[in-house]
Amino acid sequence: MTLPASTSSSTARERAAEHGTLTAYAIGFLLSIALSVLPFLLVEIHVRSNHFTFSHPLLLGIIVLCGVAQLIAQLVFFFHVWGGEGGRWNSIAFAFMALFVGIIVIGSLWIMYNLSVRVMPQTEPQMNAYMNSQDGM
Repeated sequence: MTLPASTSSSTARERAAEHGTLTAYAIGFLLSIALSVLPFLLVEIHVRSNHFTFSHPLLLGIIVLCGVAQLIAQLVFFFHVWGGEGGRWNSIAFAFMALFVGIIVIGSLWIMYNLSVRVMPQTEPQMNAYMNSQDGM
């Protein structure tokens, strides 16, 4: 069974509208490039000025901010998470995924920190005594 020409072309137009326009893809692409190049250039300027241009916490904050902005740009312009008919369900799925990944990452960092604190000697003399007490040293 074939659909009438008007129905198939309108369906094709609806699918094309859901996926975005060439302008939206171009904006997303340019934003992605700008948000990738900006932190690189700032770090390059910082290193070439012998660490006098920006403070390290400020530079780290700018890098993280650009990363988050790029994540949002990718989600909006390429993955269409918050647009279209299924935008609400996409947002709910994304929030669940972000929560799940956050729990895994934070839990892993917490475990590694606790292992580091509880297993490794705290001071250099303690570490040297531990290394000397090992077989073969």
